[in-house]
Amino acid sequence: MHDGNVVVIGGGYAGVRLAKRLDATARVTLVDRKEVFFHRIASLRAGVRPEWTVTPFIPYDRLLTHGRVVIGKAVRIDTAGREVRLATGERLPYDVLVIATGADYPEPARFAGATAEEAAKSFGEHQRKVATAQHLLVVGGGPSGVELGAEIRLARPDARVTLAHSGPELLHSTGSARAGQKARAWLEAHDV
Repeated sequence: MHDGNVVVIGGGYAGVRLAKRLDATARVTLVDRKEVFFHRIASLRAGVRPEWTVTPFIPYDRLLTHGRVVIGKAVRIDTAGREVRLATGERLPYDVLVIATGADYPEPARFAGATAEEAAKSFGEHQRKVATAQHLLVVGGGPSGVELGAEIRLARPDARVTLAHSGPELLHSTGSARAGQKARAWLEAHDV
């Protein structure tokens, strides 16, 4: 497939990883509605701490050596004609099409809008809510909930922070009882 056109719709973790792996062996076009890669893992801290607001945004400009990144929205896939049509009207021919549009998450792990500026504004709103609340409730004892609860506690030692979880233990989905026990011990020691 040295000369093939590969269009990857979705610039999240899976789409970016695939585009980078194929960059040297195919003509890769990565399509995403966001102007930057959104590092979701850093977003929980960014939603709590203003100094982290821009940390989750990584420019796409150095992502591919040979391929290209197109900022836009795919609105139609013509399987017979083997092309993707963007909202701008641009058509992207493909030999292989990959749809890696990922998943969506609640705030603060959501990229709100299409630009880094819009997402940063959303983070700012979330940061203000955290900064002014007297009692904060985090629902879910998985990795994101545990991390968010800890980030809030560290940023707001004066606030009441509650972590609600319906599972048998924290971090149950990770398969590590030890990790869940350590997380619970830390949270309890820090009055969460």
